[in-house]
Amino acid sequence: QLMKHIQRSDFGMTDEDVKRVKDDIKADSHIFLIGFFKLKLSCKQGLSKREQMKISDDFSKLMEKLKKKRVKADYDNLEIISNEAIESLKMSKEIILILTTYFNL
Repeated sequence: QLMKHIQRSDFGMTDEDVKRVKDDIKADSHIFLIGFFKLKLSCKQGLSKREQMKISDDFSKLMEKLKKKRVKADYDNLEIISNEAIESLKMSKEIILILTTYFNL
């Protein structure tokens, strides 16, 4: 939801815009959001090219790991143990920190 909010407030994208682009590239919502923010972070003004690539890669790796955990829990009926839950919360907080640091809220 935070990423959708940023798409609207920072980039003026409506739900219809997102759906149209997502359908054009034939991507599911999560893949589209990860790619969208990876691209935006990789060309973020005020950062060196090295910083842009690092933050973009860090973000996409965290999102991919979190997505895999969610898919396993939702579709493979994987039981989440407390260590995995704590790790997922930590990754979520890191993602939120990246988003709140580099985009207007």
